[in-house]
Amino acid sequence: MAQQQYIKHLYEKEEKSLAEIARTTNLNYRTVCKYALRDDWSEDKLPNLEPES
Repeated sequence: MAQQQYIKHLYEKEEKSLAEIARTTNLNYRTVCKYALRDDWSEDKLPNLEPES
């Protein structure tokens, strides 16, 4: 969780570009995008796939 917060800080507070963050943290660009742009980190609810009776 600390890594996500650090990336969000770099993006929002220090106004670093996503590509620059990816280079400096040695993470995939898509991972950096996900971490920087996501606001809600609560677990996503999966749909109930059980058949209805």
